Amino acid sequence: MIKNKRRLFIIILVFICIYPYLLSASQNPIEWKQKKGAHFIVKYASGIPYGWVARLLSYAENYYSKIAYQIGYTRYTDFWIWDKRAEIIVYPDRRSFSKATGQPIWSRGGAIRDGIFRNGRLIVTFWQENGFLEGVLPHEIAHLILHDFIGDSRKIPVWLDEGLAQLQEKDKVRLADMIICNSIKHGNGYIPFQRFINADFRYTGMPKEKIRLFYAQSLSVVAFLIRHYGVNSFGILCRCLRDGADFSIALRKAYPTIFKNIFSLEKQWIKYITENSCH
Repeated sequence: MIKNKRRLFIIILVFICIYPYLLSASQNPIEWKQKKGAHFIVKYASGIPYGWVARLLSYAENYYSKIAYQIGYTRYTDFWIWDKRAEIIVYPDRRSFSKATGQPIWSRGGAIRDGIFRNGRLIVTFWQENGFLEGVLPHEIAHLILHDFIGDSRKIPVWLDEGLAQLQEKDKVRLADMIICNSIKHGNGYIPFQRFINADFRYTGMPKEKIRLFYAQSLSVVAFLIRHYGVNSFGILCRCLRDGADFSIALRKAYPTIFKNIFSLEKQWIKYITENSCH
C-alpha cells in the first residue's frame, strides 16, 4: 500500500517537474534556462546567478565520478552521457519549489528515478546555499547512480543504499560513529546484523532514536567497507548484487578471505568502532 502511494506521488511529481515550462500559463511564469555538462543537464530559473549554476554542475560532475568509481560504475562508459544525462531542475526559491512539487516547506530537494521520465533520472531542488552542494546534492546523486547500476529488478539492501548516499555528505562519518558509540555506552547497543541487513526503517513507526541509529549504522558500515577494504572489493559487492546474488553470497564473493558471512562482518565492524571511535 505504501509502495503504491509512493509511486503515485512520484508519477505526479515527475510530470510536474520535468515540464516546468508548462507553468508559463500561471500569473507569475518562470523563465527557464539550461546548462549542459558531460553527465548532467541543469534546468534553472532565470535570475539564479550563473556562477552558482556553474558551481552546481561542477560539483555534480565531480560527485558522479567519485561515486561511479566507488561502485565500479566507471567500467560502463556509455552511461549518463548525451541523451542519457540526468537532469537537475532548480526553482528560484523554496516557496516556488514547494508549490510546484508539493514537497513540504522544509524539503531541500529530492531525486526521482522512474521509467516514465525521459531518461529516468531527475533531481529537483531550488536555489540555496547552506550546505546543499556538499549535502543534499551528492546524497541524491548517489541514490540515482546506485539504483541505475544495480537496476530495478534487484533488491538493494536499504542500509547499503542509505549508507552510500550519506557517505557522500561532508563530515557525516564521524557523527555516525558518535551516535553508535553513545548508543552502546547507554546500554542500547547497535542493531544486530541479522536484523539490520534486511531492515527498512524508512516508512515505519519506529522511535526516532532507532531510526537515527539505523541511518548512522548504515553509513558506518559502508564507510568501513570502502575505507578499510577498498573500492575494488566494494565494486565487486555491488556487481554481485546487480547480477542477482543475495547479500550474504555477494559479501563472500567480494571479500573471500575477510568475511565468511554477515556475522564475521558484524564482528570486524564492531571491533573497529569500539577500538577507534568509542573512547
